[in-house]
Amino acid sequence: MTKLRALSIALFCCLPLSGIQAEESAHGFVLLIDEDAPGASAMVAGRFDEAVDAATSARMHADEVGASTVACAALIAQRNLEAANEACDRAVELAQRPITTVYNPRGHADREALAMSYSNRAVLRSLRGDATGAAADIERALRQNRYEADVAHNRQVSASNIVARSD
Repeated sequence: MTKLRALSIALFCCLPLSGIQAEESAHGFVLLIDEDAPGASAMVAGRFDEAVDAATSARMHADEVGASTVACAALIAQRNLEAANEACDRAVELAQRPITTVYNPRGHADREALAMSYSNRAVLRSLRGDATGAAADIERALRQNRYEADVAHNRQVSASNIVARSD
């Protein structure tokens, strides 16, 4: 699974969504998706409705985890936080399922998929004002992939938003 580092969205705690940006913003969260997942290309192009449609119609697709992660990210980008809540929870649930392959006979979960799912759900929780839930998901994401710079970036942005809200 490959994430798209170029996918960065500026989401500020008290301002309307400013849109997709090509480079990482020091003040924005980074939403992580699998570049091969259904709806990913539409997400990158900023066509969020199309991304959600492609991802949700791919429920039976082989990459259901990736599709759910795209749906979660696209709904966050649209600021449809109620629908994003369901999609993000589903992405985490699916990513937690063990995958059994020839190379993974014991059936461990995909750590990168889990890190992406938890990180995106942390963004959602932060935007909804759930600082405790956001921090817990960031820590879960870092446990899956402690070297993930985007997750660490989201932790900093989330912490900054908490400080800004308390001022």
